Amino acid sequence: MLGSWGIGESVLRSALETNGVSVDAVFTRLADSASSDPYRNMVADLAASAGIPVHPPKAASGADGVALLAQLAPDVILSAAHPTLLAPNLLSVPRFGALNLHGSLLPKHRGTSPVNWALIRDEAETGLTMHYIDEGMDTGDVIYQERVAITDTDTPGTLADRIRALAPQLIKRALTTLVAGHALPRIRQDDTAASYSPRLKGADLSIDWTKSARAVWSFIRGTSQRGLGARTTLAGSEFRVWSAIEPSQPHAPSPINSPGTVTAASSERIEVQCGDRVLEIPLSSLERESGVSMPEVGSAFSGSAD
Repeated sequence: MLGSWGIGESVLRSALETNGVSVDAVFTRLADSASSDPYRNMVADLAASAGIPVHPPKAASGADGVALLAQLAPDVILSAAHPTLLAPNLLSVPRFGALNLHGSLLPKHRGTSPVNWALIRDEAETGLTMHYIDEGMDTGDVIYQERVAITDTDTPGTLADRIRALAPQLIKRALTTLVAGHALPRIRQDDTAASYSPRLKGADLSIDWTKSARAVWSFIRGTSQRGLGARTTLAGSEFRVWSAIEPSQPHAPSPINSPGTVTAASSERIEVQCGDRVLEIPLSSLERESGVSMPEVGSAFSGSAD
């Protein structure tokens, strides 16, 4: 089993709970007692409690890892949130193939950040896909899919949790099928319908105020997770924006101001002009990087955001 974080723990636990299945090795982030991240050690801790040898993720693609897997001769490799692509010569080791869980309805949102991009693109649903691993990134044949509706109250955290909750049923369904001697489905992905969800970093996190208020709101909530945060400049200082008030529907167009203009402010919130109307942002959702104090932001009626 190869994986990390909460979904990796769900996969490993589900495999251990499936009759007729034994897990011989786990490749994951090694336990770190100094880490403050509650999810970092989940897979390593569970593997250790079950007496399963734990190896670092990169070892699965190195010569030693391939040799170890060849020696173990696994029937199947399970993967979830594994940080690297598997070496082609490793894919031929398990007789039933290597299976991965991906947090989208493939072929939509291939890549590393499918949950964030589903929210940023304001989509109505997403889901969890089990697919065969091939030499591409999330391009292998689909085995199973389960759908999840996206609500307007979802954040990357809540949506990821509901997607992760689907993992046990897919893992147990696949393993039970293989134990019973049956083949798993193989449905070829439609590459013409593919979209990509690359890792968000740097300039990717800057708010584009020329977009509609709904699009800006979607961007802010889609990036509202630890290590990210939508970025903007306000009253000469850099801020991360962690939430905004959902634009009401329908709405009347607001007076024309330059996108990014702070059109009103109070002790609790500001209004910023977007491409079609203003968007309300609670002051409590602004995290100042440097520069002005929060009271100064609240009085910045004529300020602008970039």
